[in-house]
Amino acid sequence: IASWPVDGTVTLTTKASSEAPGVLFFLNTSNGSTRKMLAGINGLATLTNSDISYVFYSSSGPISNILNVKTGEIILSPIQTLPEKCVWSKKNTSLLLCLVPQFILTGAFPDDWYQGSISFSDDVWSVNVKTGETILVADMTSARKDIDGIKPFLDKAENRLFFTNKKDMTLWSFKLN
Repeated sequence: IASWPVDGTVTLTTKASSEAPGVLFFLNTSNGSTRKMLAGINGLATLTNSDISYVFYSSSGPISNILNVKTGEIILSPIQTLPEKCVWSKKNTSLLLCLVPQFILTGAFPDDWYQGSISFSDDVWSVNVKTGETILVADMTSARKDIDGIKPFLDKAENRLFFTNKKDMTLWSFKLN
């Protein structure tokens, strides 16, 4: 899976499966060199921020961590979710917004979720990976709708979070400020 978080760098992550170890590479597009960032992690799924200083990633479980690219330090994430349920802020590159399951069900992650044999009921959380501050942005039970969010993105001003409910493919939006 290729992603272009910043000009000059492409991230390359193997498709996640609980049955196989994954790898994340950074590819320098100007000289073609690659740098292995993470490897040997079953169920590896990744999301790199726009200045490539942090990588939010999950493994089978799902267990979420944050890689500090500059130091190589791996930090246990205060939230447990899949990177496909998150988006990095471009205004504050240490801010991550995620749809986080209220409860983690048992199963083979992320395979069972990809195949639709399990689904989640999410809330919206923000995490400042630099400070560790974690804030509940939206309690989805108050929306009276069972949401399993995917494909989150922010508007240009970063005042609204948009995402799709995987259960019925409806588009949702929340005002952040």
